[in-house]
Amino acid sequence: MEAIRCEKIVKTYGSGSTAVYAVRGVDLVVNTGELLLIVGPSGSGKTTLISLIAGILSYEEGSCHVFGNNYQEMDDAQKTDFRKKNIGFVFQSFNLIPMLNATENVAVPLILNGVEQSLAEKQARALLEELDLKDKLEVSPRELSGGQQQRLAIARGYVHEPKLIVCDEPTAYLDHKTGEMVMEILKKKVLTKDRAIVVVTHDPRIFSYADRIVHMEDGLLVEKPVESPKQL
Repeated sequence: MEAIRCEKIVKTYGSGSTAVYAVRGVDLVVNTGELLLIVGPSGSGKTTLISLIAGILSYEEGSCHVFGNNYQEMDDAQKTDFRKKNIGFVFQSFNLIPMLNATENVAVPLILNGVEQSLAEKQARALLEELDLKDKLEVSPRELSGGQQQRLAIARGYVHEPKLIVCDEPTAYLDHKTGEMVMEILKKKVLTKDRAIVVVTHDPRIFSYADRIVHMEDGLLVEKPVESPKQL
């Protein structure tokens, strides 16, 4: 089943002679059960592309369907509601809320989707225990290591069981062993036959976890082989 279908989508910043084409007519299909890596140099349009796929940014041309839903047919409120229910985010800088403890951070997406707070926190605790954070339930994110914060961010990204998870450089600040642990979680705990994961990365150490890799350059997806970590 198709999770994502983008056809000829274009995103520009600015206008006229100063316009910058961040995404230049990209075509992309991602299926359920697939972990896709988007790789490429800084400034190539990778983060813009996943922001378009997630409905955070709007595009000027083309179409993007996510699980059959066309963003161009939604107003802002409908987009927000769709994202809230169907998309999970894992950010490079974690984006955890410092004044909330680990359990409360993970509970946020559930509460936003109307789950009563005590039940949301119960589900959050259960998920954190699955990710070996049982002894960190009441701890502030500031007191966690980078790997623990990323596991916490992953838990928050899929606690509400979204169909699509987008990750922006999830291993950028992590050492090799911790980065592998994070990818193991995404691949073996988070990815299901009904869900898709799209990861933007510069990190060749995690290429082996992908079902498919696409390379982005100058706003375009370029189909070319990417060497495995053992060859780098």
